[in-house]
Amino acid sequence: MQPEDPRRLKVSLSFLAQPQEPLLIFICMLWLRGDRASDLKYWLGTVDGRARVQTTNGQDWLQTQGGLEWLQTERARDWLQTQEGRNWLQTE
Repeated sequence: MQPEDPRRLKVSLSFLAQPQEPLLIFICMLWLRGDRASDLKYWLGTVDGRARVQTTNGQDWLQTQGGLEWLQTERARDWLQTQEGRNWLQTE
């Protein structure tokens, strides 16, 4: 993985909602770079993962095959019960 310019990370990780542990930051970075293996999908169930889904890029991802598969999971169903999830459903 190539090192990121710290100034760019401020924008890339702006959706983070709580102080992070190094492992979660690493998982988030992998996710943003396109590694969306099934063992990393649990990240979407975290506060920060749900915040990421609310971004424009996250909304675009929900329209992909991977996003549609995630929407079938229990974590996604829980998210769809939140105000943000209901708002997303209303735009579809």
